[in-house]
Amino acid sequence: MTTHRPDGVDTSIPVRLFNRDVFSLLWLVMASASVLTYWLGTDHPMLESARVAAALLLLIAFLKVWVIGNYFMETRDCPRPVRNAFTIWLAFSTMSTIGIVLFI
Repeated sequence: MTTHRPDGVDTSIPVRLFNRDVFSLLWLVMASASVLTYWLGTDHPMLESARVAAALLLLIAFLKVWVIGNYFMETRDCPRPVRNAFTIWLAFSTMSTIGIVLFI
């Protein structure tokens, strides 16, 4: 069923949750990363240090920030100075935050 709107938008396109595009794959990666952070956040005997667990949690969180920034906020299509600023900010934030957790 096609609905014709006055602004010319075609509303007959079906919405699918798991079609084979990059965003569905990224959604699965993000959901898996969330499950992994929950699993790491619970008390596990395999991780000998709470600092190491916290550093891994932060690393996963910053990787999720990178995915959200590049694919869902579309900074990968921005001009090069904006992309570079985002990448530099994220790298600095990641290294400084994880460094604080591990060494202070």
